[in-house]
Amino acid sequence: FFYQDVLGRHIYLLPLNLNMLLECTSKISSFTSKALQIEEEDVGLSERKQHKSYQHIPFGTEIQIVEVDLKGIVPQNIYSKNITAINRRENARKQKIEELQK
Repeated sequence: FFYQDVLGRHIYLLPLNLNMLLECTSKISSFTSKALQIEEEDVGLSERKQHKSYQHIPFGTEIQIVEVDLKGIVPQNIYSKNITAINRRENARKQKIEELQK
């Protein structure tokens, strides 16, 4: 799941989202969802080792990683299986917002 915007930036789904989509037994060729978070990252050795989907990206390439809300898109059993990681990311987002508002 690779996207490129009009400015040529490389955009990838968060590995958690990608894994959830790949777990689906039914094929999801397209979907519309709310972007929950966008992170910018330079691909290095650690990212390539940690995430299989980044192994083809050249070192130093700047990418954007988008986390999307897959509730209602993937089956409930897949969503529930990943709820701990989903909640952890949501809590981290809320905490970051609170820190910025101080």
